[in-house]
Amino acid sequence: MIDYKKAKALAADPDPETRRRLAERGDVQPEILYFLAEDAEPEIRAAIAGNSATPRQADLVLAKDTDVGVRERLAHKIGRLAPNLSGEERAHIRELTLEVIGILAADRTARVRQVIAESLRHSHDAPLEVIRQLARDAEIKVAGPILESSPLLTDDELISIIRSKPIQGALEAIARRRRLGTPLADALVTAALSVPDGVLAVTELLKNHNAEIDAATMDRIFDVAPTYSAWHAPLVGRPTLGAGAMRRLAQFVSQALLGALKKRKDADPETVAAIAATEEDRLVAESSEPEDAEPAEAAENDEAVADAPVGEDAILAAIQAGQLGAVRAAIARDSGLPVLIVRKILGSASGKAITSLAWKAQYSVALAVALQIGPGAIPADQALQPRDGEYPLSDADMEWQLELSLTPTEAVTPPAARRASA
Repeated sequence: MIDYKKAKALAADPDPETRRRLAERGDVQPEILYFLAEDAEPEIRAAIAGNSATPRQADLVLAKDTDVGVRERLAHKIGRLAPNLSGEERAHIRELTLEVIGILAADRTARVRQVIAESLRHSHDAPLEVIRQLARDAEIKVAGPILESSPLLTDDELISIIRSKPIQGALEAIARRRRLGTPLADALVTAALSVPDGVLAVTELLKNHNAEIDAATMDRIFDVAPTYSAWHAPLVGRPTLGAGAMRRLAQFVSQALLGALKKRKDADPETVAAIAATEEDRLVAESSEPEDAEPAEAAENDEAVADAPVGEDAILAAIQAGQLGAVRAAIARDSGLPVLIVRKILGSASGKAITSLAWKAQYSVALAVALQIGPGAIPADQALQPRDGEYPLSDADMEWQLELSLTPTEAVTPPAARRASA
């Protein structure tokens, strides 16, 4: 231990470098370190914040320091101490440490909160109110580690967060949890299928082999899975799949994934035979399609754009007359999308996608319903209906539906933005 009088003299030295070197030492009396915690130089206060010998009372002062670098340095040190909270011998030191954590967890700088969140992500004895606060943080880099890993968050708490329309990335973080039961998986899928970034969350859920997904929830995923190729490989790779699930997958996954399906250890001979038969049927169907069918139709429709029906009454009349090429041409003109994309969406059997296409073309919601039932071939009782006379989906949802059908280089521009730039 350095001599007290010498340490006191060094702490008052006018040279900042002398004080900084003293602040970094581990053999300095606590009262000297406390004194330096209020030094005028941020660099010296930061050295005190990072010093493990600094008394916790000084850390309380530093947790409210005006310099973010000081607070971040303190957060890193407290983060190193956090895993040992339960083993702290002196109760009052433990309480002071928890108090410092609480202050830093509410820091105005996201980076400071992130350091605390990452240090507490696996803690079993962190303050529950702090964990809940971090889990609902406005920044995903703060909330993410807690949502993904904290053992203190119950399923009920996580379901509440899921249903509260959390920040982007929150659902993905929850989907990666090591322990994820069926109620949580069901809530996650329900929420994910109604938000723009939900595809990524379901992808993470399917990749998580510790996630328990019941049959009903899996059926809901299968209902829309043909549209989302990112789900196909994780679905094929799930730890357990029933025979029915394997046969459904065989209808839409790639040839490579069909091979992986047939090699699954839980695929019985009858299922393997059924998958092989489906594979053969698909190959026959693909080989019988004229190679130039799509390009020819595209060219025909592109030429028809100039003569396509104008106005909703004319488009509705074309629908009723079965003039689908003219209808597609009109939608391509009014939406600004390529004819092949319009054709793809109308053939998707997705009420949400076709409704979004009508929105993109700035059609009425009544015409959106007609497009679903007519060119979309969706039964009338299954078509997506208006809500209070308005489109039943949010603008963000409809933009997302369109993006799913576009190539990465084709952007979606909302009608309002398109009108503004016209």
